[in-house]
Amino acid sequence: LGFNVVPADDLGVRRAVSKYFFGGKLQPAEAVRRFLRERFGDYQRDVTVYLLMAYRLNL
Repeated sequence: LGFNVVPADDLGVRRAVSKYFFGGKLQPAEAVRRFLRERFGDYQRDVTVYLLMAYRLNL
């Protein structure tokens, strides 16, 4: 696992990923986990941090 762990069960992470990549339709945790892993690979943790910041700032 290392440090590349994403809390896909977290509602904030699910909402952020759903907003920016799924048209706002809330995705289940496993779909978010799979999407981040397949799309961003080793950078999924870093991408998640930026997505959460953008979501928080309502960008």
